[in-house]
Amino acid sequence: EHTKQQVAFSDRDGFPCYVTECNTEELDYHATVSWPDKMDRAYLHCRVYVKSSADRMEQAYKILDSVLRQAEKAGYISDNIIYTAVEADCAGRMSESDCAEYTDIMFGRLGAKRITDGGTGYYTVYGYTPDISDSIQSNDRRINVQASYSYDEENDVTRICLGSPVLNMDY
Repeated sequence: EHTKQQVAFSDRDGFPCYVTECNTEELDYHATVSWPDKMDRAYLHCRVYVKSSADRMEQAYKILDSVLRQAEKAGYISDNIIYTAVEADCAGRMSESDCAEYTDIMFGRLGAKRITDGGTGYYTVYGYTPDISDSIQSNDRRINVQASYSYDEENDVTRICLGSPVLNMDY
């Protein structure tokens, strides 16, 4: 049951967009649809923050991806760029080996193979799964899933982000 839900139209940076938000005890959801190319192509950014447990991230991600694919098949989304992200916090600072192990678990559940690692000051991994239709080219390799970890010293939590095709946000 939603505690707050709204859909609003705004003009961000001179581009029209629609924004919707939903906040529940278990998660916060935010989606923005914008048309920065003068209405030629829409950009859909979906972001879910899982409050209950980081272990529910892949489930939330699969649900979000399924909803977007159904909307795409129904013709509501076509020839557009879709960015999805699911976030959760883990108490304390995760070690690099903890991050690698958790990434292997998430990628395994998504059927993704690790393509490359990257980042300085944070831990991030790029992968590819045939189960997600959208992908981008990076260094002659296809990628469509990214996991990232960053430590928040003030709150003593590690923020875990899982996105597709890449994380298009600060992490």
